Amino acid sequence: MLAKTDAHEIACDDVFKVLAEFAEMKQRGKDVAEMMPLVAKHLDLCPDCREEYEILMDVLKLEQQILA
Repeated sequence: MLAKTDAHEIACDDVFKVLAEFAEMKQRGKDVAEMMPLVAKHLDLCPDCREEYEILMDVLKLEQQILA
């Protein structure tokens, strides 16, 4: 895990602040890795944040199914 760290990283608190926006952009088919690369990288490395992101994506998918 340490070998994958970078000088340009963001903390979990910063990720949580933009996680909903990141998930909504992903849901709309945007290239979030290009638009928010630090968030994307953090999610690759942090299992806690990735779990929150996956839950949020599940909620957005369910919401989309209900509205369809």
